[in-house]
Amino acid sequence: QKDHQSQAAVEQARRDEARRALEERQAALLEAEERWRRALEDREEALRAEHGAAMDSASAAHQAQLDEQTSVLKASRGQFEAKAAEKLAASEAETAKWRNDSDRF
Repeated sequence: QKDHQSQAAVEQARRDEARRALEERQAALLEAEERWRRALEDREEALRAEHGAAMDSASAAHQAQLDEQTSVLKASRGQFEAKAAEKLAASEAETAKWRNDSDRF
């Protein structure tokens, strides 16, 4: 009976050791899984930040281009208005000259 108890104790010790080894492997797997999850979250966050920075940069470049085009358009408009004012002044001077000439007759 002692032999049977000793054999049962050895068998129980083996099962306990196997259980502990299994628990340690599971804990190591869970820890590795958690590290991977955190690494993926960090990478996703970094990619979001890169994307946001790229979008901000593209938006800033687009705004700069728009500002430049607006400036060119305003300058063109100013030139057009100046030429129109010159033509109007010349036309008014021509009209005044004709009136003066017609008043003499």
